[in-house]
Amino acid sequence: MPRIYTELPFEPLTWLQRCVLADLRTLCVGMDAYIADPTRTSPSGQPLGGANFLLVAGCCAAIEYCGHLYAQGSNDEQRALAFIRRFLVPVNPRYAEVDELFWKCFRNGTIHLSWPKRIELPGQEAIRTGAGNELSDPHLAPAGEIEGASFMVNGRRVLADLEAAVSGDFGEWLRLNDSPALLERAAPQPYRASGDTLLRQVANVRRWVRPA
Repeated sequence: MPRIYTELPFEPLTWLQRCVLADLRTLCVGMDAYIADPTRTSPSGQPLGGANFLLVAGCCAAIEYCGHLYAQGSNDEQRALAFIRRFLVPVNPRYAEVDELFWKCFRNGTIHLSWPKRIELPGQEAIRTGAGNELSDPHLAPAGEIEGASFMVNGRRVLADLEAAVSGDFGEWLRLNDSPALLERAAPQPYRASGDTLLRQVANVRRWVRPA
């Protein structure tokens, strides 16, 4: 059944733990099934993927939401980086060394272009980027089997770091800063359509409503 959340107020910490992070845990269960199945195919015979980039993208979306709640910065990227620096660096100090590079390559790459961006500088060998799908794979570190520079992120480790932050310092911050403004940021954000095309499409959606 589809779930639509319209009743407010709701508790942001519960939403994070039982919905945002829970969805990412569900993805990990599917990844475990993929790893355990040597056929790597769906019941219909279609090939399955490891979901390594998808998990990283989902974790980045969760980080962006947490940054939106933390609300330190003038745009989405600044707020996400502020969250990483305040709440993920204490969990894993390596984030402090590459936080902006992580965001530019992995968030912007995987969410917009399906895989992380490769790092290139004029006259230098490119730094390859990638993501693993097993807990033992490298995280914020080079890929051991690849020659030359590389930058790997492990989505399972990002999720574990998020879990630690939400159950620890960030969860405490949410409890201490409970306010109408926080609830408003945590809730689904409004989209106010304008212009002929969008207003026509809004009317289309309204026509889909089933008669009572």
